[in-house]
Amino acid sequence: MGTTLTLMNKETVSAPEAERTWRERPVSDRWLFRAQDDAGRRGWFLRIEVTGLYPRRVGPFPTRAGALECLETLISEITLGALLDMHNEIQEEHACVCVTEEIPTLTGRTTAGES
Repeated sequence: MGTTLTLMNKETVSAPEAERTWRERPVSDRWLFRAQDDAGRRGWFLRIEVTGLYPRRVGPFPTRAGALECLETLISEITLGALLDMHNEIQEEHACVCVTEEIPTLTGRTTAGES
């Protein structure tokens, strides 16, 4: 019994795209959940919370992957840009510092022989 071999080159085979994740935390049942809304629609929902605003429920999405894709888009295209703009403005205008909570601050130290 023989095996047929096929020669492949770069033009005929495309590498799978790597999944890009912008989330800083693992998926939580609190903000990604399967439910039915007041109108009777079932599916996956996102709960979006921003300090100073009421929480928003977005959905339903037919799949969990679709809900996560929407979240990644929200984070990458809207939230990160707004956070960076805020960070730049508070540093320039108010001499404030923006620190990510729950992330340990890295500190450096010199070792023997370094100056």
